[in-house]
Amino acid sequence: PSLLAGRDLAEQILLMSEGVIGEMTMLLAEAGESAIRSGEDCITVRLLNQIRWVPPSQRRRKAEAFLS
Repeated sequence: PSLLAGRDLAEQILLMSEGVIGEMTMLLAEAGESAIRSGEDCITVRLLNQIRWVPPSQRRRKAEAFLS
């Protein structure tokens, strides 16, 4: 069963994706791949915290700094 609608997990997904649907999609795809590789049964907050994820605002700042 999916735990994605659980409060803690939903809040973590929202926080990491900054509420952008495309970011949520990429985050969940990355988390799903990580879960499969590690043998996990489902995506958890712990698993989300273990993947290498840079929020969109941080990526934007890095790109702006690079272009400046």
